[in-house]
Amino acid sequence: MTSASDNTRESPPGVLPIGLLTGDRPCLVVGGGRIALRKAQNLVEAGAKVTVISPDASARIRTMADTGLIEYQPRPYEEGDAAGFFVVFAATDNHTVNGRVLEECREHGILCCAVDSHWSESAFMTPATLRTDDLLLSVSTAGRSCGQSRLVKDTLLRHVDNLQSADLLVLAAPRESLPDNFVAAEAARLLTQVWGLHEFMILDAGDRLELLGVAARNDNAIDLVHRILGIDRTSKELSCLKLGLAAFDDACDAYASDERVAMRIEQSLDQARNQGWGNLMLQAWVSAMQQVCNDQEGGECCRRNRYERIVRSFQGGHAR
Repeated sequence: MTSASDNTRESPPGVLPIGLLTGDRPCLVVGGGRIALRKAQNLVEAGAKVTVISPDASARIRTMADTGLIEYQPRPYEEGDAAGFFVVFAATDNHTVNGRVLEECREHGILCCAVDSHWSESAFMTPATLRTDDLLLSVSTAGRSCGQSRLVKDTLLRHVDNLQSADLLVLAAPRESLPDNFVAAEAARLLTQVWGLHEFMILDAGDRLELLGVAARNDNAIDLVHRILGIDRTSKELSCLKLGLAAFDDACDAYASDERVAMRIEQSLDQARNQGWGNLMLQAWVSAMQQVCNDQEGGECCRRNRYERIVRSFQGGHAR
């Protein structure tokens, strides 16, 4: 039976989050099991030159050595092995050996992390980490709960996946197509719970309702937005949904068409920020609309360039 203490530990006096630049630097992992494998893999992903020392090693560590990803020395740790390394992980299943490695590193000013009960004596600890091509995200509970760190990381992974397809969305529906009991404030409260709708603002144009948002290109998220606004299959034919560049073109045309429309958009943005519905993403889109409006000679190319620049800043990749 697992006790609470198995997953929760007392935190050290203080933790400073930093990022170690390990590229092309020699790093050592002492140990050959599951945890040692994970440390070696993380170091390889960070561009380090990795050496693993252990009398025995898992098949995956040996495969990493056979393919040239790491150097594997099949022997016990010996005094002096840590010399010359930038970072050392004491990751054996032997408490005494881990303590020896940690003590030697401390004496010689080498950064060392022990993975057992010596962890609070270490120079650093490793957080739960999520890596993509353009993002490095780390989560730490300062040593209190490794399980909680992993849970938060896995939850954030879903959000990051949605951000990779974040794009502009414009949805307009005639007022007559909405339910008689429709209340914009209640709809907004529900919209904040839609996973994949990152930010939004609601424009009440009297005879129609418009939603301008930043959303994942996810059919489930967009379908939920329709349902929350009360747009069913019949009224969906009366509504207009645009995504991406088409949505940006539509929003720019509306912004430039009438000063009152531009003012309504800016007021709706202020409301969204005050209510917590939107912030930096929507601000970037509205600012781009203003710039397009001020640059009447820029034409279609100018719009596309501004659109793609914003999408790349959110997605970290290519515009769609």
